[in-house]
Amino acid sequence: MWLQTFSNGPIWIYEWYPGGSLSVNYLGYAGVGWQKRWFNGDTPGWHILQFYSRGWSNYVYIYVYGQRSGQWTDLGPYTGPVSSKQSYKGTASVTMRSSWLKGYDVYVDGSYIGTEGMGSDILDGVYNLRVPGDMWHTIVLMKNGQSYPETGTFLSGASYRFTI
Repeated sequence: MWLQTFSNGPIWIYEWYPGGSLSVNYLGYAGVGWQKRWFNGDTPGWHILQFYSRGWSNYVYIYVYGQRSGQWTDLGPYTGPVSSKQSYKGTASVTMRSSWLKGYDVYVDGSYIGTEGMGSDILDGVYNLRVPGDMWHTIVLMKNGQSYPETGTFLSGASYRFTI
């Protein structure tokens, strides 16, 4: 899903589930322009999404069809189908990669994790980390006041790769 923001500021995404429950997730700080976010159709039925960044977006209606035999990871490279009946525990592996951005700070859910190219990490634009699995996370790369967020549900045992 692509979101267009018209001013710098924090972004929240609101999702109303088919049963009427509301999920609100902070996506981090965004600049002016187009922001990429992923939708995870985890529950069959109509989902209503709206984002807020110094103003409300239009509603987005998405219909998720009934029972599926598996679910596909929707971030990063194809890692194969994952059974929706399987119980997940553990972590997900994440690789952040950029050919032009180096020495960036990495934040997960608002907490500083590290800096690319510091300590034992080589200054090559690549930063590897693990996040708690089966959870929604916001990973933000920051450098010189610019932020580059990626958000979504990260499944335990899966690997994700983002290229900035």
